[in-house]
Amino acid sequence: MLSLGMDIGTSTVKLVLLRDGAMAKQWMAVHHGRPFACLKKGLSALELDADTPFSLCVTGSNTEALLEQAPDIPSFGDIPAIVEGVRQIVPQAGSVIEIGSQGARFITDLQSRAPQFAVNEHCAGGTGSFFEDQMSRVGCKLEDYSALVEQAQSVPRLSGRCAVFAKTDIIHRQQEGVSTPDILLGLCYAMIRNYKATIVRRLPVCKPVVFCGGVTCNSGVIRAIRDVFDLTEEELIVPEEARFEAAIGAACKAEGAFTL
Repeated sequence: MLSLGMDIGTSTVKLVLLRDGAMAKQWMAVHHGRPFACLKKGLSALELDADTPFSLCVTGSNTEALLEQAPDIPSFGDIPAIVEGVRQIVPQAGSVIEIGSQGARFITDLQSRAPQFAVNEHCAGGTGSFFEDQMSRVGCKLEDYSALVEQAQSVPRLSGRCAVFAKTDIIHRQQEGVSTPDILLGLCYAMIRNYKATIVRRLPVCKPVVFCGGVTCNSGVIRAIRDVFDLTEEELIVPEEARFEAAIGAACKAEGAFTL
């Protein structure tokens, strides 16, 4: 049996095809403001046989326009999709730190029937776009972030509350002669401290913690999460499918939900 999960997010489209509950194919691309053109390209890349029936479910922040065109397609909320996907990938998960390009979420107590969660208020300070903005300020490419933070020797104090405050701090640190790698690592710590203070707040941090979302490709953020949340190597899990968790959740939900 085939089931397709589609995660149409603010910056990327992610597709996951499950065969009898196991990962068969996955596809992801940045949509540059054209999610449906990107979705069409992704569906073509999966090479689905026109004669083979499959179930389907969609999730993500850009699903509304798709559902206006095809209201019969089952949809799955972001939080339930992430929970379902993480449970599939890491069954023993206690909490989820999910940070994407425009959104950040914390979900905890995953072993219960009703996990608790909190989300950011659409502020770039706690998302991937925060790093993209700051990399442009220091004249570096976003894809070089991890390689640069590996060279850091210290963690300077910087603001993670807002891109404006971060810009001011970066200028001050540059004037003081702080190296670019140190500044970039400081930004990782600033963002995670802000995430913990404004999103996690008083919610319990149940271990192990699973880190998901597009920002998982930033090794500096992984290091900051371990330190700020005081987690060991075993207590923080970054799965290989960390950027596909919501699409996996949608695919799991799709099984038996809607067949094409």
